[in-house]
Amino acid sequence: MNKMLVILMMGIFCSLGSIANAETDPIYPFKVSINGQEAVKGSVFAEVEGTVPSNSKIEVEGEGQVIVNIFKADASGNPQAGAAPALLLFEAPKGALDKLLSGEKLKSGKYRANFVANGATSIIVFTVK
Repeated sequence: MNKMLVILMMGIFCSLGSIANAETDPIYPFKVSINGQEAVKGSVFAEVEGTVPSNSKIEVEGEGQVIVNIFKADASGNPQAGAAPALLLFEAPKGALDKLLSGEKLKSGKYRANFVANGATSIIVFTVK
């Protein structure tokens, strides 16, 4: 449990620092695709249109380690208050939604994820069917 807490804190701190240091677009500085569908940038986050399976493949622009904090979201794409994030780590450019550190699978619903890579954070909203 302590290891999971350390990883969670590391992900949160990386997310905050990366958002502040992004020299390009602070919402979508690098491309993210889920289930072969690239996220489309909006005013507050980028969104993958339609629904994706819980075992979808992920592809990110860049290289190196990717840390993903995935939060259950409301209908507007805002993280639900008090929702604990699911954590995902993988080496860019490819990962998968079903490789969460907890070993659990994402349930149906809307999620907001912070993809931290390349010294920046892309904020992505997607819906699992």
